[in-house]
Amino acid sequence: LIAKMPTLVAMAYKYTMGQPYIYPQNDLSYSGNFMRMMFATPCAPYTVNPVLERALDRIFILHADHEQ
Repeated sequence: LIAKMPTLVAMAYKYTMGQPYIYPQNDLSYSGNFMRMMFATPCAPYTVNPVLERALDRIFILHADHEQ
């Protein structure tokens, strides 16, 4: 369930914003893929900021460790 959550959240977010869904890329990390699916647009290349990616990764780890 944890693995599918970013895809479902990004799909719902893109739908509410009226934007097309961005498919995940296998070469990105869990956090990087989530950021790309949330904030990328189909007509422009998107590069993930490594500082933000690492921060989001740590937030996900803390959240999973505390079972909230």
